[in-house]
Amino acid sequence: MALITRKFQSRVELDFFLTGGIIGGTKMPGRRIYGLDGRTLIFTAPAATVTFASVPAATQMWLLFPDIKAQIEAAAATLRVTLVDGRIAINLATLTGTPIAMSAAGTANTIFGFSNSVATAGTFYAPPAGMAPALVSFSPDWDGYVVITDEP
Repeated sequence: MALITRKFQSRVELDFFLTGGIIGGTKMPGRRIYGLDGRTLIFTAPAATVTFASVPAATQMWLLFPDIKAQIEAAAATLRVTLVDGRIAINLATLTGTPIAMSAAGTANTIFGFSNSVATAGTFYAPPAGMAPALVSFSPDWDGYVVITDEP
């Protein structure tokens, strides 16, 4: 067991982290992305594959965030997609204690800032005094939140 300290810029980012969600590492300039047509995101928990499509079909047109959100949520109805500080954030629509997991094989992974060499997975943290992994403490800071977790 080890205590780990992390810092988050917003309460929303902190909530995604503690509840097993994942947040991409790339900001979406202008909330749109070019070149997604035919590319995939492959989720292993819950199991779903998203293959992005542009309009007109098979063209590399800009996809706006509402289009991206709609296509992911249509492929996996149990997912909730939003933006956190301009980055795509994905979690379960109804929190069940099960973290999100994404395969490294998705061809759209790097566009959103997810790894294409190792799987991306969230971790669901138990309440304080729960079994590890668990939240130990968090406190607001002048520019975000400091969180201490107990890791196995």
